[in-house]
Amino acid sequence: MSTTSQVNRAKIDYSRLPENMQGAFQRWIELGIEAGHFGMAVICNDLFEAFARADATNLARMEDIILFFYNDAPSQCYGSRAKADAWIKTRREQR
Repeated sequence: MSTTSQVNRAKIDYSRLPENMQGAFQRWIELGIEAGHFGMAVICNDLFEAFARADATNLARMEDIILFFYNDAPSQCYGSRAKADAWIKTRREQR
């Protein structure tokens, strides 16, 4: 997968993320495919779960991950489990 793509006419640069999470978060944003336990904890805004499930790389890059979602990701795709479920449904309908 490319490190940049366009979603809803907005260009997204995934290279700001840790390399081990770029594909998972790109599949999440573009296709609505869940991003694993750690990724979904971040997406659902579950801080405690995200830190508990993060590996050493993701712990060290947590600020970059959060800033990526805040600054680059569509606001409809993160923030709560309800928003995540709606994103999954929307992306499945668009496939």
